Amino acid sequence: MKAKFASLMLAFGLLASAFAQGTGTIKGHVTTNAGAAPGVLVTVNDAGGSSSYMEFVVSDDNGDFFIGRVPTGTYNVEFSATGLETYVEENVNVVEGRASTLTVNMIAPLNIMEVLTVSSASRRVERIVEAPASVSVITTDELERASSHGQLPRLLENQPGVEITQSGAYDFNLNARGFNSSLNRRILVLIDGRDPAVGFLGNQEWATLSIPLEEFSNMELVRGPGSALYGANAFNGVLNIRTKRPVDTPGGYVTLSGGELSSFRADARYGGVFGDGWSYRVNGGTFSTDSWSESRTLADMPFEYGPLPNENAAGSSSELAALNTDAIESVYFGARLDKEFSNGHVFSIEAGTSKVDNGLAVTGIGRVQIDQSKRPWIRLNYNTPHYNFMIWRSERDTPIGQTSLNTTAKLYENSYQQHAELQVNYDLFDGKVNLVGGLSYHEQDIDTTNDVGFETLMISGKAEDQQAAFGQATVHIGDHFDVVVAGRYDESSLHDSQESPKGALVWKINENHTLRATYNQAFQTPNFSEFYLRAAAGVVPFNLIEAGLEAAVGVDIPLNWETTQVMALGNPDLTVEQIETYEFGYKGIVGTSLFVTFDYYTSTATNFVTDLLPGVNPNLTPYTLPDGVPAALHGAILGTLQSTVGSLFGGLATNDGILDPTSSAGQPILTLSYTNAGEVDMDGMEFTFNYYLNDNWTVDGNISWFDFNVVDAGVEADIVPNSPEYKYNLGLSFNRDKLSASAKWKHTDDFAWAAGVFVGHIPAFDTMNINVDYKFSDRIRGTVNVINAFDDEHFELYGGSINGRQASGSIHFSF
Repeated sequence: MKAKFASLMLAFGLLASAFAQGTGTIKGHVTTNAGAAPGVLVTVNDAGGSSSYMEFVVSDDNGDFFIGRVPTGTYNVEFSATGLETYVEENVNVVEGRASTLTVNMIAPLNIMEVLTVSSASRRVERIVEAPASVSVITTDELERASSHGQLPRLLENQPGVEITQSGAYDFNLNARGFNSSLNRRILVLIDGRDPAVGFLGNQEWATLSIPLEEFSNMELVRGPGSALYGANAFNGVLNIRTKRPVDTPGGYVTLSGGELSSFRADARYGGVFGDGWSYRVNGGTFSTDSWSESRTLADMPFEYGPLPNENAAGSSSELAALNTDAIESVYFGARLDKEFSNGHVFSIEAGTSKVDNGLAVTGIGRVQIDQSKRPWIRLNYNTPHYNFMIWRSERDTPIGQTSLNTTAKLYENSYQQHAELQVNYDLFDGKVNLVGGLSYHEQDIDTTNDVGFETLMISGKAEDQQAAFGQATVHIGDHFDVVVAGRYDESSLHDSQESPKGALVWKINENHTLRATYNQAFQTPNFSEFYLRAAAGVVPFNLIEAGLEAAVGVDIPLNWETTQVMALGNPDLTVEQIETYEFGYKGIVGTSLFVTFDYYTSTATNFVTDLLPGVNPNLTPYTLPDGVPAALHGAILGTLQSTVGSLFGGLATNDGILDPTSSAGQPILTLSYTNAGEVDMDGMEFTFNYYLNDNWTVDGNISWFDFNVVDAGVEADIVPNSPEYKYNLGLSFNRDKLSASAKWKHTDDFAWAAGVFVGHIPAFDTMNINVDYKFSDRIRGTVNVINAFDDEHFELYGGSINGRQASGSIHFSF
């Protein structure tokens, strides 16, 4: 697999060098007060009118544009876009063999939504008002103002339909529209097209980001199924994060932050341009913070709230390992090098790494202390106006292990993911048809051996590969209707092939009002743990049970039982989870000051992967008593065993010497495993508004409603979505000259939680987040963030920490 990946990278380099030809060009960058301005029409005309030369392009996702092979001469360059005042740069001189570079800031209206564009809904630039999906956008300014706390998911918590749960300082679960969970992965997260998920579990390690928030240009969250364009795990949405190009942000900065929980953070970055079309960026940083998480050993009773798993009135049981309450610490580095060719093509190579010590994750089998996690990665990208080719590789290594606090077991992971993707886009018939398509190839390799060669989480190392083809056609019928048809085909060594269709009809009533209807199917692949897990979940003293039986009947029974383990096992026969969604939406700009959206969706989800349950894995051999045991005693033996182990009796199986390597082959073991089960109908509504009072003040808010009906619970005792029925958000923002400030209030209804061993009730809670940002000069900026300003102590997932206030401040020096 590595040789195959190296061949792809060699071909990539040869492809980049083939496009190094070119002549006189006009290029540049377009912005508005909302940040980069993609989708701006750039038209070049001869300034003197002596020639009929005319050329036009549209600025890309970063607001950049390039026009190659322009005859030498003097030109007028016009910039125009819906909702923006047309701007003309006059008398631009083009010299042979050189590039004329323009930087243009266009004037946006009071209501920024008139000009805000997105690209994640259709993998191409379009106005947010016209996008065939529900999309939330976090701008560059919002990202920069969050630098003091560095918690990227926090920026999404006030968006409609979004469910954010936090435990400790950095254990976040990001979800939308129901069925959240610990280690949630129903939102596909991409950073410049790269998926930073953990290989074994598929979840995100938010503390391991090796790029500071100030380097992100924007984030787009597409709510609702997205597999038609993005494939597996875009089940409830896609979070698409883009970083800034070095050529657009030359210079450097240092940001120092500190605050409650004894937190400290330092980020530094420097970038510049050199040579012919080269630009670069290097960055590094470190942070340290305490956490709200507490130890839960017998000596720590009573726990923060309860009853928690393993806790009873006598306090006879608890986590066996004490939580290391030292600070969470991280160090990260990153670098990027871009080459912009004279024909407008851009080659990028980027790499980074991070090391985080003393993290903590709430999982379905209990809490796991991540003693150390290392996350190196590399990305190569070649971009042209009509295609984009990308290769990336991401790794995870836990060299000193991860500690299961329930069992004290040391767990290891050494894994990598690597991915290659080609995307093509073309417009036909004078822009009346927009086509997007692509191919992708993906590999994963997981190894969980410790330093003596023992697999700590699986029976043996595993590998997976996946191939996919996707495409979308958008047909503009007149000025008022768009018809969108999309689909994707995925093949994988882990599961059966999947087809993910999508269809949408967008009615553009006028320039600022649209109605849409969409249909989507999506799927989520079971992770490697659900397929291949082998881990101890407890101990059963079968030898003592045998001794008790012999004492009861007064004779020796030739069982020869040993002490064996309760084994948590994966199920390689699992199939993918699936969802089908119909959605109806409205987006509108009312007058010049109000932006409103309304979305209603109805979904059916099937084939949920259950929690660990006894007796659901058909691949296990049922246990039978040894031949020498008298038949007359069989009933008494099995009855005593069932009364002793309770519901676990359904998972009684025969050890083959591999399932439980600590006991002999033929011994009885108790097992837990996964299966597919259940069908749930869901309905939801999301209403949002942004009201621009004047040039300085903005009021925003949203209401989200979610309901569900369990059609078939299957083998599960119950299915709960781990989501509230209602969520409310209300915010007030101020922005003038040097000062920006905001206050965001969130109310979350109470709801039930069930994820593995953690089952309980989450009380309703309210939070208020406050942000103030002040520019002392062109080079110095100060920021204050107060999360949960009123210190409303609460927990957001059962088994997680009790969260309080977290205030932090930062000072930013640029040069």
